[in-house]
Amino acid sequence: MPPMDHLRAALAAGLIAFASGAHAACTIFSAVGPAFGTYDTLSTAPLDAVGTIAYQCSPPKPTVQISTGSSGTYSARTMRSGAATLRYNLYLDAARTMIWGDGSAGTFTDSPNPGNVTRSIPIYGRVPANQDAASGSYSDTILVSFVF
Repeated sequence: MPPMDHLRAALAAGLIAFASGAHAACTIFSAVGPAFGTYDTLSTAPLDAVGTIAYQCSPPKPTVQISTGSSGTYSARTMRSGAATLRYNLYLDAARTMIWGDGSAGTFTDSPNPGNVTRSIPIYGRVPANQDAASGSYSDTILVSFVF
């Protein structure tokens, strides 16, 4: 089994960091998480937003995975504002049916085509409706891994 090299980018308010593995190279041009805006606790509709990761990798083809964030679980990621939490999740598809993770616990990963092509992956986010959330500014930090 070949060694696993990881390229990670922290996804939080546009903050990114990158490195490349010894067997392949990637350049991350930007990593911007979904900016949900204002959550209405009285709304019966979920709050949706979209972010993106723009990058270019040389072969071999990486698998793009994302972490659980502060919740430690993929089933209900949480954003925090002090001690208060707000449930949300991140998806690979616009219909928000494929939870983006590391391939475990029913989650999916993105496997782009190989080659030196700049690629932009949308990050579909959703905050479910009917959450009794305290006022505040909520955030979470997600790590994006490129696994070769």
